[in-house]
Amino acid sequence: MHRWRHGRGRPVRDLLIGILAHFSGAKHTKTARGELTRFLSQLLIGILALCVATALIGFALPRRISVSSEQDLPRPTSIARIVLEDLTRFDAWSPWRAQDPAMATQATSGETPLPGRGLGSVYTYASDSMGRGSFTIVQSDASRSQWRVDLEDGRALTFDFTLTALNEGQSRINWTIAAAFPPGALSGWAALLSQQRLRRDMAAGLNAFEALLEAIPVDASRGPPPVFIEEQGAAWIYIDREALARPSQIHSATVVARSILLERAGRLGLVRTGPFARLWVEPEADQRVRFRVALPVSAPIADSETGILGLTTPAGLVMRADFDDVTDQSLAMQRLRALARLYNVTPTEPLVELLLEEPTPGSAPARTRRFALSLQP
Repeated sequence: MHRWRHGRGRPVRDLLIGILAHFSGAKHTKTARGELTRFLSQLLIGILALCVATALIGFALPRRISVSSEQDLPRPTSIARIVLEDLTRFDAWSPWRAQDPAMATQATSGETPLPGRGLGSVYTYASDSMGRGSFTIVQSDASRSQWRVDLEDGRALTFDFTLTALNEGQSRINWTIAAAFPPGALSGWAALLSQQRLRRDMAAGLNAFEALLEAIPVDASRGPPPVFIEEQGAAWIYIDREALARPSQIHSATVVARSILLERAGRLGLVRTGPFARLWVEPEADQRVRFRVALPVSAPIADSETGILGLTTPAGLVMRADFDDVTDQSLAMQRLRALARLYNVTPTEPLVELLLEEPTPGSAPARTRRFALSLQP
């Protein structure tokens, strides 16, 4: 009974012994067992050699990777950059959010007063499948945006976005991800295998980014129209550089912007305390005039600045005029127009910034908020 149990308790070993005895011609069980021992020893040595070779190759493979993906966009670089650096919109084209719709995300302010937009803004995420991390805009200029990505395990990645202007109001975006894996036997393999996955994710993200820009309508007969972004108590209007050569379009944007600001102020129960204007006229090398009007929404304002008018010429002359009421504003505009005529540039009607105060209960001072209108070339 004991021998029967012993034999029945090792069916795999007995089967291997039988197979080896059959193919090796061994006539005795003891000889077959010796063949099995040698076979298992050689198998173990082979597995160990494979593991050592895998580890050595893993150490030899580069731990630093740089993966790039390009996409042509249906809108100019000015609009593409605005949407790119608006982290409140990152969920709409993030390939990782698409993989985990339950991911919790948040965009917070950086150096700009609008939440989640521009240099210093931070996008944080938390996911059951992808862990936690953050994206921070660390560099921002007209053609390049760089983000630092901090992962939960301490690793850091770099996202580099480069925008290149193409013909007919289109542009091209290049997205490069650079990362370094920590030292380890499998780090080189992890870096190698992650590149294909990153390329797939980046391509999906840029396709979604293209679709997001595609949703911005374009009137072919009048050129790129204003882009309206109205979020979190702000009304932003962006106009492409090509559209700035059309004063009627700028005037139309002014009227629409004023109506947006006044309508939103009424909905939020804010009181208009008085208008003031900001206007920059900057002749380019080809004498094209560029206008920029920026009215950011912010937290309570500590300064008492009421507005600036300025003219920057190719020679570097700058005129500044601060004013508190309509009379001072008119005088400043007269001076600005005089300089404009001197340098053969014609400013359009100034855009008006509304300074709005939100009443607070009791005797607490009113909380001031600025509503945003931005025209950026």
